[in-house]
Amino acid sequence: MKTPKITAGQIWYQAETGDHFLVAGADRTHVVVCQVAVRRDGHPVAHPRGRKADRILARDFDGQLFEYVTTATAAPKAGASDGR
Repeated sequence: MKTPKITAGQIWYQAETGDHFLVAGADRTHVVVCQVAVRRDGHPVAHPRGRKADRILARDFDGQLFEYVTTATAAPKAGASDGR
């Protein structure tokens, strides 16, 4: 599978630590990520320990340190209506 271009909203997995990261933004040299927990339904949630954002070299994402998982989707709000 070809690795997609790194963009905000993607979830990546680091096998070495077993952690999931949500990409907040990226430029040519760095990727800004926040560590997240992933629910069983696949939605990311803020890490329970309140981790802050980290800057990681973009070349590490191109290597074998991180593996693309999916693009995050917003969890439905409780009591949300479809307008009917």
